[in-house]
Amino acid sequence: MSKSSEIIASIIDFFSMMSGGFFIALLFDVFRSMRKAVRRNNGKNLTITVYLQDLIFLLLSFAVLVLLIYRVNGGCLDWYISLGCILGAVIYYYFAEPIAGKFIFVIFFAIVKVLKIIYMTAYKLAAKLHFREKGKVFMKKSVNFTKKRKKMLKKAGVSEIHNI
Repeated sequence: MSKSSEIIASIIDFFSMMSGGFFIALLFDVFRSMRKAVRRNNGKNLTITVYLQDLIFLLLSFAVLVLLIYRVNGGCLDWYISLGCILGAVIYYYFAEPIAGKFIFVIFFAIVKVLKIIYMTAYKLAAKLHFREKGKVFMKKSVNFTKKRKKMLKKAGVSEIHNI
């Protein structure tokens, strides 16, 4: 192979790795938007969920990098391969992230809202079908318990009753 064809092949490898870095940054944005969408609906993230998301992202990004390096350069890691990957991620964050990040977040936010509506509807339906009689009995018992407690507190001389 001549020197010019080696240079062209290296430039193609560089741009291929830039696209890989761009894709990994996009993947990170997907996981970040998923975390924000869930937090907006719940108000908090469970620690184990965050750890699992981070682990999944790490494994996916590692797999993408290894496969891309193997396909592009035969598994040989040169300095311009690493530079191309980093540059691809930087280009994504400066130019594509402001638009793509908002778009991805809106999609995940809508998905989480729809899933929450489906879950709440199914939960209410199951509660109505399964616990119809038990729920009425429970409500009567809890109301009677609350009334008895209020009477006891009045006899004890407590004027205001909070959170009963």
